[in-house]
Amino acid sequence: MINNNHEFKSLFVISTPKQVNNSIESILKLNKLQPKLQIIFICLDSIIGSRNAISELWLNERIIIKSFEKSTNDINSSSKSTTKKESYDLSPSRMDKRWNDLNTNEQKIDIEFENDVNVSFSLSNTLFVNGLINTCFIYEYDDKFLNNDINFENLSNISIKIPELKLDTIDKISYFNKLKKLNMSEEPDMEFKITSFEGNLIKTINDKPASQYLIENKEIQKSKKDLFFKLSQKDNESSYFKIIAGGLGWGEKAGYIAIDPIVTKLNLNKETKVELYQHDEMKVYDYEKEIYGSESDSDKKGVLFECTELETGYDNKVEEEEEERSVEGMVGMGSERGFKLNKKWQKSNGENIFAPLCCQF
Repeated sequence: MINNNHEFKSLFVISTPKQVNNSIESILKLNKLQPKLQIIFICLDSIIGSRNAISELWLNERIIIKSFEKSTNDINSSSKSTTKKESYDLSPSRMDKRWNDLNTNEQKIDIEFENDVNVSFSLSNTLFVNGLINTCFIYEYDDKFLNNDINFENLSNISIKIPELKLDTIDKISYFNKLKKLNMSEEPDMEFKITSFEGNLIKTINDKPASQYLIENKEIQKSKKDLFFKLSQKDNESSYFKIIAGGLGWGEKAGYIAIDPIVTKLNLNKETKVELYQHDEMKVYDYEKEIYGSESDSDKKGVLFECTELETGYDNKVEEEEEERSVEGMVGMGSERGFKLNKKWQKSNGENIFAPLCCQF
């Protein structure tokens, strides 16, 4: 993390939970060597498909800090306590609160890039690493921050604008998901449209109770995998909505399907096309080919946004035999909860978007 080029004015560090403590130790050493370097640190679930990684973005301009909010969810503190905890003490933490009693919904980072591209991520839970619900902080040498007791304080929310990074136009991004299309009838070429709905409830498709398409699908009945509707409008604008409930009670409601309304603004109408998809763990994004391998473009530079695959268990051990890799010109960000890119959520695990840069780092 030490960079001898003192012309850099800011450093944006993204770490996964397994590398949080190592990252903080390096940042503290760096801060002593380069006290005028602005530093922003966040912890996310994954970086370029790895849960054991660090991503560094060195910039010639200062990052614009639009807003921030101090964290109040210290696992070792009570809402009645006024004792201030030492910032980023790396000693073991005593966990005297239930992790699932704590609200982490609002702990996030909002990032704006130069050409009005905006992305939001939930911060990773670092409870089992350092006793903090999330780990996020800034160090700012600028005069307006010197009298503000904020440097190295844990933050729950932060909004920033990154100068210099101008992502390419939307039509040049590459998209991948781990969804496979399922037939909704025995006629593969048949088109399906929403015929009645209310809010995020789809009542009928082609005048048939919506849930019947799930009940009659044998492939769905023998699986517990996540299901999604791909909804497409006349202008070919489409989004994937997770099915969160089907068969909502008795009578008429038993035919309804509820979809996740958070994805984007629902513009349902009777011209909305419907396609059914299921999560497919067998589909794999080829990081070797796209990122690391010789087949990838050596000049490829950009940002990889990911909806991280769900973790089946917790293990904070760093494998000694794990191969160390370095990728120049790439920044990675990933969260199990997905990410919001330009007001639209991407929430199917394993999904990613690579946004190339218009110019070099």
